[in-house]
Amino acid sequence: MVDQLNVLIAGGGIAGPALGLLLSRVGHKCTIVERAPSFRKTGQQIDVAGRGLQVAQFMGIEDAIRQRVIFDNGIRFMDTKSPDKILAELPRKSTSGPLQWVRELEILRAHLAEIMYERTKDLVEYRFGDQIVAIRQDESKVTVKFQSSPKEETFDFVVAADGLRSRTRDLAFAPDNTKVVSLGQYVSFFDIPWQEGDEQWTAVLNDTEGRCVVLRPRKEHKRTGAYLTQVTDDCGKFATMSREEQFQELTKRFGGMGWETPRILKEMQQQIDDDNFYMAEVAQTKSTSFSNGRVALLGDAAYAGSPVSGEGTTLAFTGAYVLAGCLATYSGTEALSQYEKQMRPFAEASQKLPPGIPWIVHPQ
Repeated sequence: MVDQLNVLIAGGGIAGPALGLLLSRVGHKCTIVERAPSFRKTGQQIDVAGRGLQVAQFMGIEDAIRQRVIFDNGIRFMDTKSPDKILAELPRKSTSGPLQWVRELEILRAHLAEIMYERTKDLVEYRFGDQIVAIRQDESKVTVKFQSSPKEETFDFVVAADGLRSRTRDLAFAPDNTKVVSLGQYVSFFDIPWQEGDEQWTAVLNDTEGRCVVLRPRKEHKRTGAYLTQVTDDCGKFATMSREEQFQELTKRFGGMGWETPRILKEMQQQIDDDNFYMAEVAQTKSTSFSNGRVALLGDAAYAGSPVSGEGTTLAFTGAYVLAGCLATYSGTEALSQYEKQMRPFAEASQKLPPGIPWIVHPQ
């Protein structure tokens, strides 16, 4: 075991608190800095499966996850020509697989973030509403400047766990170290009020031009998750749009679809000033290196699998477990070298998608 470390983690989502929990349990000091004013209380359903579930068991949070699990009966594909007609129905299974919609455990991202925060708030120091603005390092330490103060602070290691578009990564790595690779798809999702017709089945309507509408009811919460997604060559254009412009473009593209689409678009208009609405290009991150000196990348900042992989939480938890073990076992930068050696094969395998995904399930 190494001497007590002082570790700064950028990102208070899932991967960052998981690392903080694992390190603090073996006596290391952790600080988590998060740009948002609190842990994010929005987000749709995410999977906890495979190795991710094993790490959840190790962290002692499996029971808490199971108490808040989201259950549905499976997935239904609706008929484009007659949207009230069910084309196919695939019941829920208890085992996981790369093409299976419903995985071992599904939980709202906000609920998992809350579980992680509750388990770590007395073990690590949280700094909400702040971010790293400068990093410099030498062989023995990392010196950091925060947006909230001109005073510099030193840490043994800094871990960037602040997502696909990590700002911390930009401060410590060469611009070409991590590539954000688009999968040619965008997705928007938000909650709408649950209604009696929303049965406990995930319902999917595919249409031409790569368009897809999904409803994921949560009767127990009186809410239904709504998804509008499209595979298209211009998926990156939404990133530069205002929310109002995004709404206008989505209405234009999906306005001709039937079934529950008019209801979804109408409810979407109520989200103009609400954090409930989220829209992004579907992408993966491919990193040449997971570390630079004493700064490491974790989770989506290093090896995002994308929502279509279903491996995001598994990669976050597994990466945190491997990194914590290496930091607690190896001295200096050897810890980060071992982290990459042990984590890279699993990360690359988890990022592999079945041939044709996502294009094959979004007909033009």
